[in-house]
Amino acid sequence: MCGGRQVNTNRSLECSQHCLHALYALKFTSISYSRHLGKKTFSPIFNEEKLNGPTMLKKSYFHQPGNIAYSYETIPERIQKLAEEKPDKIAMVMYHSKDERYEITRKELYDRSVKFARCLLKLGIKKGDPVAYCVSNCINWMTYDVGILMAGGISVHLLLGAADISKALDKCTFIILDAKENWDDLLSVAKIHPGGKITSDTCPSLKIAIAVSSDSRPANVLQASELIAEINAKDDGSFLEFPVLDPEDTAFICLTSGTTGTPKKIHHSHFNVLNCTATHDEDVNITCDDVIYNSRPMAYIGGYPFCYLNTGTRFVSGDTIFLSEPENFETVVDIWRKEGCTFVGLAPKELYDRSVKFARCLLKLGIKKGDRVAYCVSNCINWMTYDVGIMMAGGTSVHLLLGAADISKALDKCTFIILDAKEHWDDLLKDLYVKSLRFAQVLNKLGINKGDRVAYCVSNCIDWMVYDVGIMMAGAVSVHLLMGSADVKVTLSGCVMVILDSKERWNDFVGVAEILPGGKVSCNECPTLKLAMAVDPECRPDNALLASELMAEIEDAKYVKGPQLPVLDPDDIALVNQTSGTTGTPKKVCHTHFGIVNNLTIYNVISGFHADDVIYNNRPMAYTVGYPLNYIGTGTTTVTGDVRFLNDPANNDFLVGIWKKEGCTLVYMQPQIIKSIRDYGFRTKYLLSTGDTITEQMIRHSFLLTNAFCLIYGSTETLISTHRIFTQENITEHEKGMLGVPLPGMEMKIIDEKEEVVDIDFFSFFLYFFFFLSSFLSSSPCWAEGWFVKVNFFLFPFLLSLFLLSRDWD
Repeated sequence: MCGGRQVNTNRSLECSQHCLHALYALKFTSISYSRHLGKKTFSPIFNEEKLNGPTMLKKSYFHQPGNIAYSYETIPERIQKLAEEKPDKIAMVMYHSKDERYEITRKELYDRSVKFARCLLKLGIKKGDPVAYCVSNCINWMTYDVGILMAGGISVHLLLGAADISKALDKCTFIILDAKENWDDLLSVAKIHPGGKITSDTCPSLKIAIAVSSDSRPANVLQASELIAEINAKDDGSFLEFPVLDPEDTAFICLTSGTTGTPKKIHHSHFNVLNCTATHDEDVNITCDDVIYNSRPMAYIGGYPFCYLNTGTRFVSGDTIFLSEPENFETVVDIWRKEGCTFVGLAPKELYDRSVKFARCLLKLGIKKGDRVAYCVSNCINWMTYDVGIMMAGGTSVHLLLGAADISKALDKCTFIILDAKEHWDDLLKDLYVKSLRFAQVLNKLGINKGDRVAYCVSNCIDWMVYDVGIMMAGAVSVHLLMGSADVKVTLSGCVMVILDSKERWNDFVGVAEILPGGKVSCNECPTLKLAMAVDPECRPDNALLASELMAEIEDAKYVKGPQLPVLDPDDIALVNQTSGTTGTPKKVCHTHFGIVNNLTIYNVISGFHADDVIYNNRPMAYTVGYPLNYIGTGTTTVTGDVRFLNDPANNDFLVGIWKKEGCTLVYMQPQIIKSIRDYGFRTKYLLSTGDTITEQMIRHSFLLTNAFCLIYGSTETLISTHRIFTQENITEHEKGMLGVPLPGMEMKIIDEKEEVVDIDFFSFFLYFFFFLSSFLSSSPCWAEGWFVKVNFFLFPFLLSLFLLSRDWD
C-alpha cells in the first residue's frame, strides 16, 4: 500500500452531538479526536445549560443530528483504493478544444502519480516540504498533485500574478509551473542553474524548478516528462521509501483571493479534503456512476475534483478559457451530452451579479456591440466577473498573453484594454511609441508638412496620446480644441487637417465644411483645411478618413518609402492649447517641446513624483490639467477614462475601486468634490487639486484619503506655475487665496499703472511674471521679452507664495 502501511478504511465517525448556531447564527464548535476509537466528535464549546439561560435566544438554535460515515485515510491511499477497485474506469477527461480530448483511467492516474513521486524523492524532497504548484488544467494535473503528496510534500496551489511572488513562495522548496508568464514571474526573483537548481535572495528556501510544459520551459529547468521517462528507462525507483502519511497531515495549501490586501495560505489536511463533500454527495446521491463537469481551475477550491476522491465520480474539465467562452457554449453542451454528464457546475449568482455591474460600467464608458476588449489579467477572484461582464456588454473578450507576441498585433482592432500586471502596462507604453510613429507615417504619407496645424478634438481614449504624439512626430502642431465652446470657424482657423471622434463634433464641422472622397475638405469659412480624419468608425461621416484603417495599411506595407520624418527642434511648437474664452474669444496658446518637457519635469521632481507612481485624473486630456503631465515628466502611469463616467457622483464607489485596483498613489480631484471624501479603507500618497478656492478646511478633510495634499496652480498660458504640499504637520501655514510657491526658474515683478516696477510690499492689482519656459500667445502679441500679465495677484515674501486678491471668500 502507498504510504507503507495497511489502513483500516472501515472506520466510521459519528456526528451525533448538536451543531449549534448561537446568537446571530454564528456557529461555535470544537472538534475533539480519540485516536484509539478512530472517531471525531463534534461538540459545542459552550455549556449547554448556559446557552439555555434567559439571556439566550432559543429561536437562534439549530439542531441537525445525524450519523455520517467519514473516511480516515490519506489522499494517496484513496487514489490507490479507487485504482484497485476499477482500474480501467475513466477517472478524468480534459478538453482543450472541440476536437482535443484527453482521458486518464484510475490505474493510469495512480501509476503516474507513483512515478512522479519517485522523481521528487530522487531529487531530495522531504516530508513536509511545501511544493509551489501552479499548473493549468490538464490531464496530468492530478498526477503531479497526488505525486507531491505521495512523496510527503505539501502541494501549495498558487495563482502567481495575483500576489507578491515572494510571499506566495515563502518556505517552498520545489516549484512546478507551466505557463510562460509564471516562469517570467519566477525569473524576476530567482536564477535557475543547471539541474533545475534555484538561487534566490527573495525566496531562499527554493531549491528545484520543474516544468510540465516543454514549450514554455526556461533554460536549465527540469522537465517532468523527462524525469518520469528516466524512472521508466533506468529503474522504477522501488528502492525509494515512501514516507508514512497521516490523515491529519497537511495535504495542500490554498491561497485566498487577497481581498484583505494580502492572500492568506489556508492549510487542508488529507482528512478534510477527502471528507469535505461527503455530506453533500450523500444528500444529492452522487455515486461512482455519475459524471461531473466543472470548468473552474483545478487549483481553486471550486475546481478541485473532490467528488472523484469521495465517490470515484468521473471528472470532466479542461482549458478554462476555452470552456468559459460564451461563443463555445454550444460546444460545451455537446461535451455534456457526449460524456453523459449528470452533474454540471455553473457560475453562482454572485458571479452573475458582479458581471452585470461591470457590464453596466463598460456600457457607460461607451462600449458597443462587437467591440474587442483586450483582456490580460492574472487569475483572481473576479477574473470571470470581468470576462463575462465584457460579453454581457456586447464586447468580445480577447484573452491575451502580452509579451508572447507583438503587442501592436495583439491589440489590433481592440477598443478597450484591461490589464493588471506592471510588465503588461510597460509593454503597452512601449506600444505607445510604435503606434505614434506609425500614425506619424500616415500623416507624412497624406502630405502633412512640418509646422502644419492639425485640429485635434478627441475624447479620452487609450490611443489619445498615440494621435497627439504622432502629430508631433510628423512635424505638425497638435491644436487641442474644445469644439462647441466657441465659433468653429475661429477654432479651426489656420489648421490644415481636422481629427475628430464624436458625432456632435462632426455635426459642428460639416456645418461649415464639405468632406469629399479621400477625406478632402472644401470649406469657404476655413480655406486652409485640406483633410478630415475620424478615429471612431461608428461616428465617421461619409468620405472621412479613418485612422485605424490608414495605420493598418502602413503596418501591412511596412511603410519605409516617402520623405523621412522631419527633424524636430526643442524650440519648435509642439502643441497649441485653447483658452476658455472668458474674454469673449478663446485664444490659442503655443507651447514648445522644451517648455512642456521641462515644466513638467521640474514640477514632478520638486513634488517627489517618480516613474513608479500611478496617477488618476478625471479631466479631458485636451485640457492643460488633464494632459498626461506626470507621464511626460517622469514616466508616471496615467489612469483616466470617459470624463462623463468618471465625474458622475453615482460612480464614486466604483472609482475608489479603480484607485485600489490600479494602485493609484496620486489622485487628482476637482475642488468641489473634495468635501465628499470619506474613509474608503484606502489611502493614496498624494491628493492633487488646483485653484484658489482650496481652503484649509478642505485640505484637512482630504486627510481622510491621503497623507499629503498637493496644491497646484497653472493656466493654459503658463502650464504649471506654482505648487505647495500640505501635510498634517504644516497645514496651519495655509492662508486664504494661497496658490502655492512659484516653481524654480520663475521671475516675478510688480508694476504700477505706469508699468514701472514697484517695491515687493506695494499692493498692486498687477503682477507680471516670467516663466523661463516661455509661452506665447498666438492670437495677440506677447509683452516684451515674454512677460505675461496676471490680474489680482500678490506675492507674500515671507511665505514665498502667490495669492489671489479681491475674491469674496464667503
